[in-house]
Amino acid sequence: MSEPLKPCPFCSGTANREEIDDGGGVIECSKCQCNTAIHYGRRENLESAWNTRKPTDALVAENAKLLLRIAELEKTK
Repeated sequence: MSEPLKPCPFCSGTANREEIDDGGGVIECSKCQCNTAIHYGRRENLESAWNTRKPTDALVAENAKLLLRIAELEKTK
């Protein structure tokens, strides 16, 4: 049984598991599109790989800046 996916550690977006046609699996954030590596064979570790990642402070800060910029640009549409 797979474990529930935690929110994205970078932007708190919703995580989605995607199955790839060639038999692989990947988890991707629906908001910032960060993702795990593609897992083949031992895909039971995929959720654990997503749920245990720890972002660096620099990545969190850069992502926050980018998400603010995206929001600003969307307001001009």
